[in-house]
Amino acid sequence: MRIAVLADIHGNLRALEAVQADLKLQAPDIVVNLGVHVSGPLQAAAAADVLMDSTYMQIRGNHDRQLMDRTPIQMGPSDSGAYEQLSGRHLAWLKSLPSMQIIEEILLCHGSPHDDLEYLLEEVAGDVVQLAPPERIRARLADIDAPIVLCGHTHVPRAVRLAGGP
Repeated sequence: MRIAVLADIHGNLRALEAVQADLKLQAPDIVVNLGVHVSGPLQAAAAADVLMDSTYMQIRGNHDRQLMDRTPIQMGPSDSGAYEQLSGRHLAWLKSLPSMQIIEEILLCHGSPHDDLEYLLEEVAGDVVQLAPPERIRARLADIDAPIVLCGHTHVPRAVRLAGGP
């Protein structure tokens, strides 16, 4: 099965449309979207409309959740900019998205399986981001029984194979 993976669209409709044009050429079997659909000052509502009309398997990311569990005054600039553009229909759709999903033994999550704000593969200390040691990644996946995990959140495409573990 050929899987196309999207994540962290942040309401960037033009980028989403460019990706969709490429997806038509690549013809994957399935498209998964790993969350953070609309948060940003660009075209949140229009991006949501396109995603809502798609057949993508979609999950909720940290900014999608924050649009649900914070008031506009508690939101950061990206979330409040998106919130002002969204209708109740858009917010209901975001609320309906699961935080995780499994497809063909592949776990889909946004950050880590346990926390949409936690980086699965990276360690962040101030402005320094580096790949986490394998033992730390394994610990974050300790109770996960999936041979493949797809996650977003970092905005960095990366593949890591952990020998002797998930």
